[in-house]
Amino acid sequence: MLLINQRCMKLPPPAALLCWLSKFGISGDGRGCWDHAAFVLRDTKTDVPYLLEGGLSGATLRTYEERLLQNGGYREEMTLLPLHRAGSEQTGRAGSPADLARVDALLV
Repeated sequence: MLLINQRCMKLPPPAALLCWLSKFGISGDGRGCWDHAAFVLRDTKTDVPYLLEGGLSGATLRTYEERLLQNGGYREEMTLLPLHRAGSEQTGRAGSPADLARVDALLV
């Protein structure tokens, strides 16, 4: 999961208001606030990372590079939180290919 501290002024008015309230209304000073999140997905064939994120117009899936170029030169603060998949050795459960196929079908 990728947490993002985005610039509120670059967002459409309703989203900018929510962003501003989350940064300054709840936390106070607006610094170090994570107001947006995205899931990082990696294409197993090309090893290209993609970001799946939601917004006012719905969910988008784009490459990590596209997302970085989208911000118009403004440097957003980002941090990556590693998540363990359900079929990991830590959980002892195996993720089935059918489960993964259902997820893939939703992203197409």
